[in-house]
Amino acid sequence: MPENNETPSLALLFGVAVIGTAFLQGFQVNGIQAVELVIPIAVYAGILYSIEKGILVGAASYMVLGLLLNTINGELILWTALAAGIAGGLGGLLAQKYSASFGTLVIATIIGVLAFELAIGLYLGELIPLNMESFL
Repeated sequence: MPENNETPSLALLFGVAVIGTAFLQGFQVNGIQAVELVIPIAVYAGILYSIEKGILVGAASYMVLGLLLNTINGELILWTALAAGIAGGLGGLLAQKYSASFGTLVIATIIGVLAFELAIGLYLGELIPLNMESFL
């Protein structure tokens, strides 16, 4: 992880998450955005700073993206913000328990993405596809 004099600010991490995800909005696979930067950056903020700041970067990024891109509406904005906040907080939690390293970032990002998808799947009622036709 970076030394103190190389640590990016929260504003920079937030900006990269929002602007980067907005810029990459056109990269889609089957109508679903293929590249999302919010979760890994929120996890990184949690690892660098704290659980609370990871939650802040994740939640605020999705709130702004939902309003900026107008792709997320209604209650779904709140659910995506909550889920991204949880993912960012997991980064901070794992950094407290283990050393802050690249491996921690990778593991926390994978767990964060799974937690995010689980929360959104629960909200949408599409948690577990019950037939193979949904994959074809």
